[in-house]
Amino acid sequence: MRLLLVSLSIGVLSACVIGGGGGFGDDDVGGSDDDWEFDQQLDAVFVQIANGTVTVVNTEDAAWVEWDGGGFGDAASPDVYVEDGILHVDADGGQTGGGDLTVGLPPGVGIGAWIDYGEIDVILDQRSDIVACAVAGDVRVEVPAGAWDIDLDTPIGDTSVSGIDDDPQADWHIRSRITAGSLEITGR
Repeated sequence: MRLLLVSLSIGVLSACVIGGGGGFGDDDVGGSDDDWEFDQQLDAVFVQIANGTVTVVNTEDAAWVEWDGGGFGDAASPDVYVEDGILHVDADGGQTGGGDLTVGLPPGVGIGAWIDYGEIDVILDQRSDIVACAVAGDVRVEVPAGAWDIDLDTPIGDTSVSGIDDDPQADWHIRSRITAGSLEITGR
């Protein structure tokens, strides 16, 4: 009986990993390192990832994306495309994958980042609208000091804001929601 269970288990695992009728192909399992660059004018960048880290930094000209991660199915590599002036980076393949995602953001282009579990770091030398949300994790935002329109919510966790002023009339905004975790915003 034990031999039969072991044989069945090996057969099922082989079908999934090798692609022998299990519904997964060679491109659907494993990890990848991918890079993309976008020369067109963008209004915003929207990033979502299941597990891992998202890092956003300023770039002087074109937007770019670097991915180092993996998983099963849709999580093996993100879907990256531009639609209606918004660069979409969708690495939210569920709990079966994750990785590290780094985004180069041109000045003034808005960023929206969503992560289920992990960290979001937004480190900007120039102003952009920022929305950063996490189910469970940490969000750190470093931006130029001064006035920002701020709307923050961290039901379970810590929130720290220093070096910036909350002004609902400010031209640029920071929005963040973290269900459980910590939120740190620093003006420099």
